[in-house]
Formats: sequence, structure tokens, C-alpha cells
Amino acid sequence: MILFLLPSLYLILAEGLIQIQLRLLAYPKTAIVTIATQVILVAALIINLNPHQHTSQEMKPVLSYLQTHQQAKDRVYLYHWAEPAFRYYAADYQFSYDDCHLITPIPKNEYTKEFDYFRGKRGLKPTDVSETQCILGVSESFHQSQPDLEKLRQHGRVWVIFSHIVESEKMLFLKYLDNLGERLDEFHQPGSFVYLYQL
Repeated sequence: MILFLLPSLYLILAEGLIQIQLRLLAYPKTAIVTIATQVILVAALIINLNPHQHTSQEMKPVLSYLQTHQQAKDRVYLYHWAEPAFRYYAADYQFSYDDCHLITPIPKNEYTKEFDYFRGKRGLKPTDVSETQCILGVSESFHQSQPDLEKLRQHGRVWVIFSHIVESEKMLFLKYLDNLGERLDEFHQPGSFVYLYQL
């Protein structure tokens, strides 16, 4: 809504500056200061109209890294909130969201989430870790995800993808995974991360 109000705001601002300029024209020094102020204001507006593009969760480079470093028998574990971005970009990197499965039952949630729709649409039921190469994280909470992580033990190389996660929560996951196995590799992008573990 603010976007639509900006033209009116610019017109009011311009009219106000012109009125100030007309009143102060009798004083040459003041007129110069006023014109300089107007030029600075216009320049600031132009700069702010073209802000630098900001990206906060770079999943594409993470998937590209995974695609080039993943071995045939490696498993991929998707942190709960990494699922939407993975689902959107997966096909571009020769991954398939339809090949991803749950390995533990979904905990009862008070609110319906976007995940519930897509998981329900596929009729997802928990499967055994040995039957899937791509695992969907059951929850964004570390404590509810512990059964997932525990089931990964003794299943070789596992890539763990995080996105849209609070740093403190990510550290809980990583600390637990570091205790389960050995961290072999990692790749970081703004807001998205992938870690390789030998579990």
C-alpha cells in the first residue's frame, strides 16, 4: 500500500520545497542552500529507488554444490524449513521431491503448515531409512527431530541441508550430529547450508 502512496508523497514534498524556495528567493545565500538541499534529497530518493538486490536464503548454490559432490549411495536429509526451497529448485539440479520420504511420524501440530498440504497430497507415511535416499525432516524443532537424526546412525554418508533456520537451533542439530558421526564437508551460503556427515 505504501508503494501506491509514494507518488502523492513526492508531489507534496515537491510542492513544499517549491514554496520554501519562493519564500527564500529574496535571500541569495539561502536560495543556494535550498537548491543544494533539493539536489541532495532527489539524489537520495534515486539511490533508494534502486536498492541492491538482497537475497537471504540461497538454496540454488547449495543444491549445485550437493549435485557436484554427492556420491551414488549418499543420503540427503532436509531440515523442515529447507523443504519448500528444495521442492521448488530440485528439478533444476536433477533431484526429485517425489523421491523424498519421512522416516518418523509427523508430530501433532496446533496449526496446519504449508508442508502438511504437500505431504498430505502425496499421502506420505514414514518409511525405513534404508528404503529412501532423500529424507524430509519431521519438524523445525531439534527436540522433535532427534528421532529422525538417531535413525540416520549407521547409514553411511548423509548430507544435511539447512535453510530458514535460527542459528541457535542449527547449532543444536550440528552438535548432535557431531556426536553421532564425523563431519566430512560443509558448504555455506547466505541463509542456507549443507553439511556432510559419516554416520
